[in-house]
Amino acid sequence: MRSLCPRALFVKVAKNATVRRFATEAAKVEDSVWSWNVKLSEYGRSGRVADAKRTFDRMEQRTVVSWNALITAFGRHGKCLEAAKSLFDRMPRWSGISWTVMIAAYGLRGQVEDSRKMLRTIPEPTFDAWGATIAACAQNDQKEQAFELLKLMDLEGMKPSQGTLSIVLSACAKAGALRDGKLVHQSFLLAGEAPLDVVLGNALVHMYGKCGCLELAKNVFAELETPNTISWSSLVAAYARGSKGSSALENFWKMRLEGNDLDQIAFTNILSACSHGGLLRHGWTFFNSMVEDHCIAPTLEHFSCLIDLLGRIGQVDAAEDLLKSMPTKADAASWRCLLGACRSHNEVGIGTHAHGHASTMDSGDSSAYGLLSSIHRAETSFH
Repeated sequence: MRSLCPRALFVKVAKNATVRRFATEAAKVEDSVWSWNVKLSEYGRSGRVADAKRTFDRMEQRTVVSWNALITAFGRHGKCLEAAKSLFDRMPRWSGISWTVMIAAYGLRGQVEDSRKMLRTIPEPTFDAWGATIAACAQNDQKEQAFELLKLMDLEGMKPSQGTLSIVLSACAKAGALRDGKLVHQSFLLAGEAPLDVVLGNALVHMYGKCGCLELAKNVFAELETPNTISWSSLVAAYARGSKGSSALENFWKMRLEGNDLDQIAFTNILSACSHGGLLRHGWTFFNSMVEDHCIAPTLEHFSCLIDLLGRIGQVDAAEDLLKSMPTKADAASWRCLLGACRSHNEVGIGTHAHGHASTMDSGDSSAYGLLSSIHRAETSFH
């Protein structure tokens, strides 16, 4: 093998040293940009938009990740949507994530048509861009548009993720649209490409339970390999809505035995079950356990369940006392709940008082007046 002359050897070593130096410097720059991007993303996630903007401005070098992180931070803050769009327009180049972030930002603000317009603008919409637009429609009560996009996505040869389908199912549950919810479930089953994951499974249990299909909710729950707190909580809620108080209690105990963490929603559902079943002792036991054993601060929903429970079993005075004494400010729905109990038990005095509060807080809702009229008619016919 021919050896290199001293000059050639020197040149080779010098070149290698230069390459190593440039590689080292490039690695330092890359590491520095990565660190800035991490900080920028953290500020955005924690809602510190001004800090995110200052960090972005201080960066000597930026990547597409930097731009996307700041757009995301702006998009999460409702008042910064225009700033997000301005930043998007200034980007040196767009990635698929850039488009998706802007679509999601419009969706969070309720500007669904802008989300759809942006999807149409993308030269080659990605899987995530389709999903974000469908989510924007579903989360803003535009269920029909979400279904339209699902069909278009299918025509493009793309299948929605289970996460996207779960968002559409949530919209179906909110609207009580059982037929549409079943269509979503059927489309997933017909695709037959993946096992049911817990996110979609939970959405199906919730949707079927909300629409009064307890058996279907139970069937989906049984398919879940590892049900989590949300799964169990949704099943308990389904039993509660079906007025199956004892079954709701049984599954709540199973949920605890499985080692699932209990959260605010889990306690809301079990308290609702106690309310529907008229289980006063259990209701107070769960409420006290929530506060004392699990250190969960009761919300208006928790108090409303107890008020409804007391009203259902005829303890209207106690329901009113709780409503007045609870640390959380009562809303119009709470007073209407008490008013409904007064109608059931012909309690004119408290009913009139509850009507006054309900109508003052929500003057546009005529249901409170209708409930009070029913109480007076019942009182008149009784005498």
